Amino acid sequence: MKILMVSNLYYPNIRGGAEEVVRTLAEKMVVEGNDVYILTLTDGADPHREKINGVNVIRVPLRNVYWPSVDQESQALKPLWHLLDISNTAMLPTIKKILSDLSPDVIHTHAIAGFSPIVWKVAKDLDIPTIHTLHDHYLLCSRTAMYRGGRACESRCFDCSLFSIPKVWQSRDLDTVVGVSKYILEIHQRFSGFPRAKQSVINNPIDSPLNASSRDIGTGRVRIGFIGSLYPQKGIHVVLDLCKKMKEYDFVIAGTGPEEIESQVKLGTAENENLIYLGRSEKERFYSMIDILLVPSLWKESASRVVIEAYSYGVPVIGSNLGGVAEFIQDAETGYIVDPSREDDIVEKINLIVSSRDVYKTFSYKALEYYAAYSVKDAAKEYLDEYKILLEDR
Repeated sequence: MKILMVSNLYYPNIRGGAEEVVRTLAEKMVVEGNDVYILTLTDGADPHREKINGVNVIRVPLRNVYWPSVDQESQALKPLWHLLDISNTAMLPTIKKILSDLSPDVIHTHAIAGFSPIVWKVAKDLDIPTIHTLHDHYLLCSRTAMYRGGRACESRCFDCSLFSIPKVWQSRDLDTVVGVSKYILEIHQRFSGFPRAKQSVINNPIDSPLNASSRDIGTGRVRIGFIGSLYPQKGIHVVLDLCKKMKEYDFVIAGTGPEEIESQVKLGTAENENLIYLGRSEKERFYSMIDILLVPSLWKESASRVVIEAYSYGVPVIGSNLGGVAEFIQDAETGYIVDPSREDDIVEKINLIVSSRDVYKTFSYKALEYYAAYSVKDAAKEYLDEYKILLEDR
């Protein structure tokens, strides 16, 4: 089967979990005997092609007023960028030529900011079946996070509505939509997304670490970990506050973010002997250093890949009750679901997990057991089955 995946970023240009998922699925589908292409963006001026681990990668220039997160003088142009991204006609000739030349059996879109939903219209005009995976709130929120003023949004604000309503309307061109969690699919349904599309949930897959086994806290100091982007909505300040108050535990932070927040974390290591900052870190190193993963998200994440990632190393998780994070935590089995605004709740749950070695071992074993449902092989098969259904229905 010839498959074209569309993702605004692709390896080695990775900023988050969505790009990791696309790469993992693409490479697995190649192993399964499929001909897989990736259409992605480059910040350069010229298009180019390459092959990475059997995947055909087509990189094309972004046609908009700036390259997101790189141009530091783009704040005043943000409204124009998002206006153009409602349906980016400047990208139309490029998208149309590539889709026409490749003539894939199926198109699978992921993160499409930059390409815009116009890619769905091109696919429909060419009569190519199209499936879209919801990784975030891009269609509903210009910030993609539904988080503003230090709080998770309960509804769309006025400016987001202006940009999002036309995007959601264009979802009528889709044949199938997949949510990476029940939460992210349901919130789009609330705003009338995908009126004609078949809808389902397929959880993000995680590569299995070598020699995974259940863990033991031993007799040393317990270490609490945080990994991810260092942004306020991720709850990084929750971790820093806990570090100051829970001196009996060590805290390990891995990830990068705005210079101001990175500086705060580095200052924290100077002021607190129980804080370790790794910066950008290989996941094997990070998970080998911690006993519990903390995911205190203050925004409604679509899903949390790091929860399942932690399970794959036998690490229990204490995670936020907001958004999709809670879907992946079996409360009192693989960890605990907490209110991230209640420090006492988090402290209580940390103490429960490490109350004894036997209790901790049970949590660790359950985490590994739960992880088994998130294999790359199973996720790839679920998507390939969806592709086959689309082709049979033509």
